[in-house]
Amino acid sequence: MNLILLLPKIPISGNQGILIGEILLALYILTLLIKKNEVIFISSEIVILFVFVTYNILISSMVSGLAESVFPVSAMLYYLRTILYFVLIVCAQRFTKDDINFFKYYFLTPFFIGSFASLSIMITRYIIDPPSISEILWGYSTGLRNIPICGYALSLNSFLFLKPIGGGSGNLLCSWSIAVFILTHNLTFNSNIKNLRKIYLGVFVVSLINIITSFSRGGTLTFLITLLYYVLKDFLIKKKGIKFSIKISLISILIVVFIIILMPATVFDRLLNTFEGNSLDPSSYGRLVNYKTLFLNIKPSNLFFGVGFDENISYRLIKMGFSESLYLDILRSAGITGLLFFMVFLILILKNSSHDKFKKSLAEFLILQSIIMWSVTGGDFFSAPVLYFVFLTLGRSLRIHKIKVGDKS
Repeated sequence: MNLILLLPKIPISGNQGILIGEILLALYILTLLIKKNEVIFISSEIVILFVFVTYNILISSMVSGLAESVFPVSAMLYYLRTILYFVLIVCAQRFTKDDINFFKYYFLTPFFIGSFASLSIMITRYIIDPPSISEILWGYSTGLRNIPICGYALSLNSFLFLKPIGGGSGNLLCSWSIAVFILTHNLTFNSNIKNLRKIYLGVFVVSLINIITSFSRGGTLTFLITLLYYVLKDFLIKKKGIKFSIKISLISILIVVFIIILMPATVFDRLLNTFEGNSLDPSSYGRLVNYKTLFLNIKPSNLFFGVGFDENISYRLIKMGFSESLYLDILRSAGITGLLFFMVFLILILKNSSHDKFKKSLAEFLILQSIIMWSVTGGDFFSAPVLYFVFLTLGRSLRIHKIKVGDKS
């Protein structure tokens, strides 16, 4: 199951694709049906998340589609692929080894293998077909930036026969790197296992390289906020790992300097070019246009229930498909009702975040992502890396709870 994040997409059309790993996940459901019955725990967070996903993607699209006489095929297919990830809750609860082995199997192994694969594609592109600075900063073709291997589709007419799915795949690599970094941090500084510090150092270095080479401005800023959060929380308040943090700071400086020297342009140039004179760059300005289009065209009657997740229906009703902001897209597709479901999910996760390291990591990830990545950039809660992280951490937390309950009984 840890191969889910490593395999490429098969294109359907445009920016749509099906992960091969998702097909394998569907097949895994069949194996669950023939195994002996086991008690699987379901929490209130999972119930609310299921309601949110069902309403946000499927029900809202079905209602709007019925009104517009359009069957929301794309929304239904997207819903089915999203529901597949709920199976990871079962996987996490049936993994009987300790938390560290669970972490290594489901997170560490795919993280390192996937990072090596995606960075290798980028390095190959820069060696064989060196891009111009403008292509590096604003282009989206294969290898211009580091994106997760699952963000590529097979394409005969593209470099290395791979084509990026959408322009925001760099954001997904950042989300995945930040998620693994957060979990590694919490396991390292809340455990007596000494060799975890070496693993933590390795995850930090790879995460930093991933994020800088992704050219994601939102991902870079989110990672910096994450580091600042841990410095203030653990290193300054709890006085944990001060010497270790100094070592990490020095390594960070060396990596950043090395990348700046090695590459003709970096994400820092992209950040500086966000403002061109008195105006925003075309990419950032396009987001503002999307926000404006949403609020100008959405009707009061749609504001409460949304216009549906299906982009074809959305274009008919409000002249836009998506806004590149998770929270505004929830408002678009599911209205205030959908936002309330998502807020309840966040509140439940935060309320129970002290139960174990996995739920704590999930809570911190959701909040840190919400500050920039899911507010004003193209980060996506329904992406493969995020869903993978969310359902595995929820499932493992439930297993930990199940063991505690069993001990008490």
